[in-house]
Amino acid sequence: MVNPEAFLITNEYVRQALDKLIQVTSDRDINPLQYLQLVEGRLLSADHTFFSQPRQFALSDLLISVIQERYNYHRQLHGLAIILPGANTTLAANTVKADSRTANPTLIGWSWLYFHYVESALHISQQYFCELVNLDERTIRRYQKVAIDQLTKNLIRMEQDARTASHKQKLFLQLPHQGNISNLLEREQQLEELHSSKSKHIHVIGALGIGKTVFTEFFIQELIANDQLDHIVWVQSPETIENLKSHINERLLIENNRITLADFLSIKKVAIVIDDAEHLLSDLPTLDSLLCEFSNGYVLLTSHIFFSLPDCYQLTLRELSSSSAKVLLATSNTNHIESLQQVDFNRMIWQSIGGNPLALKLLAQNWSIFDIEVATKVTLEQVYLIIYDSLKTSERLAWLILALLNTHTITLNDLSHIGSFYVSTDDFVTLIRLYVVTTIWPNDKPSLCLTLSSNFYIRQQYSSDFDLQNAFFSFVYDTRWIENVSTNVHLPLIESILSTNWIQIRDDYLVDITQQLWREGILRGHYTKWYEILSKYNSEITLENMELGLGLGICLRYLGQWTKANSIFVQLIQYTGHQGYFLVQAEALLEFAILSRYRGDYHGVIEALNHIEVLDISRTNTTIRNRLLAERIEFALENNNLSEVRNLLDDFPDGEPRKNIFQIELYTKLIISSAEIDLMESSVERLLFQFSYSRSIIARIHILLGRIREKILDFTASAKHLSIALSLLTEEDNDPYALARAQSNLASVLINQDQLTAARELLNSAKYIQNQIGDRVGLAVTMHNSHVIDRKIVK
Repeated sequence: MVNPEAFLITNEYVRQALDKLIQVTSDRDINPLQYLQLVEGRLLSADHTFFSQPRQFALSDLLISVIQERYNYHRQLHGLAIILPGANTTLAANTVKADSRTANPTLIGWSWLYFHYVESALHISQQYFCELVNLDERTIRRYQKVAIDQLTKNLIRMEQDARTASHKQKLFLQLPHQGNISNLLEREQQLEELHSSKSKHIHVIGALGIGKTVFTEFFIQELIANDQLDHIVWVQSPETIENLKSHINERLLIENNRITLADFLSIKKVAIVIDDAEHLLSDLPTLDSLLCEFSNGYVLLTSHIFFSLPDCYQLTLRELSSSSAKVLLATSNTNHIESLQQVDFNRMIWQSIGGNPLALKLLAQNWSIFDIEVATKVTLEQVYLIIYDSLKTSERLAWLILALLNTHTITLNDLSHIGSFYVSTDDFVTLIRLYVVTTIWPNDKPSLCLTLSSNFYIRQQYSSDFDLQNAFFSFVYDTRWIENVSTNVHLPLIESILSTNWIQIRDDYLVDITQQLWREGILRGHYTKWYEILSKYNSEITLENMELGLGLGICLRYLGQWTKANSIFVQLIQYTGHQGYFLVQAEALLEFAILSRYRGDYHGVIEALNHIEVLDISRTNTTIRNRLLAERIEFALENNNLSEVRNLLDDFPDGEPRKNIFQIELYTKLIISSAEIDLMESSVERLLFQFSYSRSIIARIHILLGRIREKILDFTASAKHLSIALSLLTEEDNDPYALARAQSNLASVLINQDQLTAARELLNSAKYIQNQIGDRVGLAVTMHNSHVIDRKIVK
C-alpha cells in the first residue's frame, strides 16, 4: 500500500505522469501522484470502475484539465481566444504560431504542454513545434521545464486546498447535523457577542428545545469554515468529569503518547463541546480545573441550568419573537403558509406555543394531521406530559407559582423565602433539572423563567388537575407565607393572583388581601398593576370599599388620569366627612392636595391642607401629621418659599426618611459650595439603599443630584444623574408626571452642552405628556426650555 504522505509532488513525478498521457506501456510502477487528495476527489466524483487502472486514469484526467485551464488562462491574458478540445492539425498550427507571436516564454511553454500531451492525437513532435514557433529545441526544452515547474506548483496549491477542504468536510461530519445547518433565526446578536468576546470558553444556557445544540453547532461551523480548527470533540451528556476527560483523551491523544492534553491543545486548534453539561454541576471545582487545562482551546458548554465558571462567557438563548416563530413554523412545512395567513397567529399559536423552536417544529408536524387547536394541545403533551406525570403535587405547585410570577425577575434565592409547608426550594430545583425552567441573565444575576409554552401548559393542566387546585388553595389560604411582603416574591405573586382571571379564589379572601397590600404595592411603584386590581371595586363608594377607592385614585393620579382621580378624591372627601371616617377623609384630602399641586391649582392645595388642619385626626395621628407637614414642605419648595421650608424642616421628625430628600431638594434651591456638595453626595448611597424598594424615589434622588450638579455648571455629571433617573422612570412606564419633568430637566442640561437635537426630542415628548395630563407648571418650564433652543438656533 502506497502512503501518499511519504511522497512529495515533484517535477519528476509530474513528468512521469505526463509521459503516461502519450505512451501506452505495460509499466506497473505506481506514480505516487495517484494517491493525491485531488485524485481521490475525482474518483469520488465520477465512476471510474470500468477502467483497468482507475487511479491512473483519474490522474491523467486531472493533468489534462489543469493544463487546459492554465493554457487558456495565459492565452486570455494576451487577448487570445480560448481553445476548445479536438482541434485539427491546421487549427493547431495556427494557434501555436499565434502563441509564438506574443514572444512570451510562459505562454509558449503551456502551448507546448497542451499540444504535445493533451492533443496527443495530433502527433505534434518537438521538432515540428520548434518549426512553428521558430525556436530551437534547446530553447523549447527550457520553456517546457519552466511550464512543468509551474504545473507542479499548481498541483501543490490545488492539493493543499483539496486537503484543507477534505479536512473541513471531515470536521463537519463530526457535528450532530453533519454541518447541514445553513442559517439561524434571530441569533445574530448572540453570534456577534461570541465573535467579540475574548473568552474561548463559552456557556450557552437555555430551555429544552430552545436551540442550544443547533446554535453551538452553527458557531463551530463558522470556526471550521474560517480554518480555525484542527480537531473537534463533541461530548454528549457526560456523567462525570472522569468520563469527560477519558473521552477527550481517547479522541485526541494517541495511545501511550507521552504528550499531555494541555500540550496537545497548545499546538493544535481544538474545539471541545460539552452538550448537556448538567451532570457536571455537582463537581464544579474539578470542572474548573479541567477547563484551565483547556485554556488554549475552544470549550463550549450547553445546559439549561446556570452555574458559575471563572473566565467562561455566559450566553442565554431566549425564545424566538412572534415574527420569527411564524417564519420557522412556515418553513417547517410549506403547506402551512396559506393557513398561517388565515389564523390569528398570536392568539392561537404564539400565546400557547411561544418561540420555542422544538415546540414549533412539533406543531408543524401535528398541524398536518389535526386542526390547529388539537395540534397545539398534542404538541404541548409531547413536550411536557411525561415530565408532568413524573412530578409530585408540590412540584406541580412550584410550576404553577412560576407561571404566576413569570413576568417578574425571580431568583432561586427569592423563592426560598416563600417558607410554605406546601412547596419548597427543592421543588423548584427539580423543575430546573427537568428542563421545565431555564435561567436568564436580565441584571447580571441568574433568574428563573418559564417559556411561553411551559407557562401555557401548566395553566391548561390547572383547570383539570384537582389535586393541584387543592394544593394551591391550601397554599394561598395559609396566610402565614405572605406576612413578609418585603421580599421580591411575595408581593408580585399576590398581585398576580389578584389580577389573573384563570384562577378562582374566594371573593372575601381577595378583598381581604387587597385591603392589606394595596398601600405596599403603590409604595413600590406598581401603579399599573394595582389600578388593574382596584378597578374591580370601582363602584359607588361604601364603608367596605372606601379605602380601595382611595388606592384607585392614587393609581389614577400616578398614571396621569387626573380628572378621574380628582373625581374619586372629591367623592371620598364628601362621603367620609358625612360618615365620620376622618382618617380616610384626611388621606383623601392629602391626595387631593398633591393632585392640585401637580395641576398648578395652588388655591386647591391650601384649601385642602387647611381643611386637614382643623380635623382632630391631624393632631392625634402621627402618620397624618407627618404627611401633612411633608406636603406643606413640598408646596413650599414648589413655590420657592425657602424660609418656610427651613422652618418646616425643623419641625419634621428626624426619623422620617423623606427629611433627607427634602434637605437635598432645599440644596437645589440654594447656592452652595463644592465642599457642601461632596458632603451631601457622600450620604446619597445610604439614601439609595434606604429607598431601594421604590424606583420612583431613587429617580427623584438622581434628579435632585443632577440639578445640583447643573447649578455648579458640572453638566457632564448632571446629565449622568438625570439620564439614570429618566431610564428608571421609562422602565417603570407608570408615572408620566415625573417622566415628563425628568425629560425637561435633562433637556435643560443638554442645551447647555449644545446638544440641541437631543434636547428638542426630549422637550417634544415632555410637552406632549404634560398637555395630556394637564401639568401646567411643568409645561411652562418645558416651553421655556424650547424657547431657549429657538434663540440658540437663531443666533
